[in-house]
Amino acid sequence: MRFDPIEPLAQAAIPGPGPSGPLAIRYGVAEIPWAEKRDPRATHYLEIALRAVSDRRGADEDQVPQANFVFVIDTSGSMEGAKINGVLTGMRALFAALRPQDTIGIVDFDVQARIVLPATKVSDLTPAAFNGALRQLVAAGGTDIALGMEAGVAEAASNATPGAISHVFLFSDGNPTDGIREWLQIRAAIVEAVRGTSIRVSTFGFGADANGRELDALAGITGGSYTPVSDPASLGDNLAEDLARRETLVAKDIRLKLEIDPSVSLVHLYGYDQVAEPIARAALEPGTTGTGAPVATFGSDEEGLQIAVPDLAADEAYWVVLEIAVPESLEIVLGFATAAYVDAASGQHIEDMLMLETEVKPTTLPSHIVFQHAVGLWSSEVAFYALDDLSQNDLRTASARLTAHASALEAASAQLERTWLGKDLETVQRMAQLAQSLASGNLSTRAATDTRTLLRYMLDTFGRARSGFTPTPTP
Repeated sequence: MRFDPIEPLAQAAIPGPGPSGPLAIRYGVAEIPWAEKRDPRATHYLEIALRAVSDRRGADEDQVPQANFVFVIDTSGSMEGAKINGVLTGMRALFAALRPQDTIGIVDFDVQARIVLPATKVSDLTPAAFNGALRQLVAAGGTDIALGMEAGVAEAASNATPGAISHVFLFSDGNPTDGIREWLQIRAAIVEAVRGTSIRVSTFGFGADANGRELDALAGITGGSYTPVSDPASLGDNLAEDLARRETLVAKDIRLKLEIDPSVSLVHLYGYDQVAEPIARAALEPGTTGTGAPVATFGSDEEGLQIAVPDLAADEAYWVVLEIAVPESLEIVLGFATAAYVDAASGQHIEDMLMLETEVKPTTLPSHIVFQHAVGLWSSEVAFYALDDLSQNDLRTASARLTAHASALEAASAQLERTWLGKDLETVQRMAQLAQSLASGNLSTRAATDTRTLLRYMLDTFGRARSGFTPTPTP
């Protein structure tokens, strides 16, 4: 079965910032025009979009942010072999690319967490000493992800400096088997650990047993990212891309706060379990920015929906979409959206506020863009849930999930007649067919293996392409 490349969604339609700042915040409101929607209670989509300036201002070498990286490595028995070797190779390549003023630390965990390398400036660390730390990483034992992550975040926090990019990277291949085993509780622990800091968490899942949906959710609550690793040898390239983005970084420590009129129901926020769930609402907490300045306007009264956003490099965009139920009695104003961030070039803390109105204005996003981004995020959500089904070998649920979403896209396509929607429908239908073939049990062992590999690749590629954020590829 042929798999055509996934075309990116409309990013250019989000206007960039003017001369007043490095980041633009826009919004759009659109009535949901079809009956077969994700939640029958929803009446409108509300989109908040951010767009970085096309060229990073002040990109002198001395203005490139310092990296404060801590790597949390699962050394349970299942990581033995190619997985742990891929981690070691990738980290050696990253170490060679770091600047002298950067810091790097290593934590490993199985049923215990150990500080293998306390966060140390690269200038104070010889290659021999770094390789000596890596040789201590031996795969054996169970998996206590919460314990490892808490140690990693604490190590990063103890070495954070104003203006630095503080990032914790988790490498794991499975679900927790020891300590806290509920992913929701793990997320709650990480939210508490990063409270008052500008630390981001990114996760890397190795192999078919990695719980991609939960690793993605764990990264998302801090504004980080999730990367599935099918080939451990490629990890070095993934880490190099993360490091290279700081060369063109425009805004960091980005947080969104939405204050919506109480009469408007928040039905769903794409990418989160539930809008009403405490973890989703705690993605941003009061504390300090990367400059050390208090974010006094955010969340001390815990009102409003608060979202951590990935750091944005030149010309990158990010959007979130909510399904909302707007009463007929509401006149014009839905509420307010505030974006707070640190200008990566100047270190200045900036806040921009928008009034969210139902009335269409020249500065609002057009409805067809809001539709495209909303349906894309819905499709991304379905794809990642189906990917989780596949990892759990729940093939019938994956098939039913994709088939139902194909029906919803077909209903939307009949009303909107958009080219991109028709192509997405074809992709979802193809993935549903693959899942149905696997669920039937009629494939040979070789055919089932090939089909599963293709479906996993399609689900991940499609889900990422429709996720609302695609980092700009590095040269």
